[in-house]
Amino acid sequence: WEFDRRRLFDRSDYIAQICSDIHNVAQTIEEFHNIFGAELKAVTGDPGKIEKVLDRVNHLVVDIETAKFDPYNPASRHDWKSMMTRFEREVKLIEDEANSFIDQSFQTLRSAEGAFEMLHNFTNIRSRNAINGTMMKKFNEILATFEKELDVINQQFVDSRDNPCISKNQPPVAGAIIWSRSLFQRIKHTVVRFRTMKDLIESDAGKQANKKYLVIAKSMKQYDDDLYERWIQLVDTIIPELMKRTVLTKPPPPSSLTPLPQ
Repeated sequence: WEFDRRRLFDRSDYIAQICSDIHNVAQTIEEFHNIFGAELKAVTGDPGKIEKVLDRVNHLVVDIETAKFDPYNPASRHDWKSMMTRFEREVKLIEDEANSFIDQSFQTLRSAEGAFEMLHNFTNIRSRNAINGTMMKKFNEILATFEKELDVINQQFVDSRDNPCISKNQPPVAGAIIWSRSLFQRIKHTVVRFRTMKDLIESDAGKQANKKYLVIAKSMKQYDDDLYERWIQLVDTIIPELMKRTVLTKPPPPSSLTPLPQ
């Protein structure tokens, strides 16, 4: 038997296409939210601007929610197509605005490691291709920010190495070494994360940042070793005399004690 396939399937095919369009809308909204989340807010330090972008994203579905026609009625085909055209145009505008915001934000990153973690996570989540492409080009900005962080840590080390800030009741030498190693750990932790992405650390910018890191790390290691060696020499000199001292002594009579000042 021959059947008129258009009469049998035209309406169902049309409804399937509408469902596909709605799925694409939902996926687009999800992709925008995946990008403009808490991580980007923390890295850029401008949550207000991100919230404004998200408001525009959430507004994308208002036309669909308030449509005055039945989207599943083939007679509304033209109205639905016009609505999808406006949706795609607005998505493009949001993507352009988002890319501009990302370009500006990555020039003044708050944390190189935080930005790296965010970009690294983007490789495992669904996001807008146009924005994701922009994100993946920001690794050089991250490395530039890391070099600035290295300069800050190194300056702090140079300025305070002769009089480091140590915790209360810590021995001077041990406290100074702990202080130096705490600065070193702050930069080492970021480098360790960078090295998980081979292409990044082996790029020209990555090699330059890694070279600066190694120079600073060696300087801190030499500082620790020098302090330790001087301490060993001092101990070797004074320990024989200290070992000759008595551990217990007879306390003086009460009458000889100096009264406490009032």
